Amino acid sequence: MEEDAGKLVHAGSDRLAGSTHSLVDYNRAGVALAEIVSKPDLRTGREAAEYASEIRRIMRYLGVSDGNMQEGSLRCGVNISVINVLTSEPNFRGRIMQGLVGRF
Repeated sequence: MEEDAGKLVHAGSDRLAGSTHSLVDYNRAGVALAEIVSKPDLRTGREAAEYASEIRRIMRYLGVSDGNMQEGSLRCGVNISVINVLTSEPNFRGRIMQGLVGRF
């Protein structure tokens, strides 16, 4: 468990480097966050969406979250490994924050 600390919103540019000013959004500050770390072996976007849907269903059933992604109640970070089909060795590993977006 941890708390959401809020976020910075940079204005005046679509990038931080060109921003003219920054705003602090405290709307979610102090909200408890639960992080689920798992090691599923998912091969398709469909499998990832089904996994996220099941996590959302469980969280809603337990009453610990409404799971509304539009409101920020459910966010997903994914680790991506691209496998070389000839050698079965990973060629690339990366992390995408809040990258799993879908309709639930």
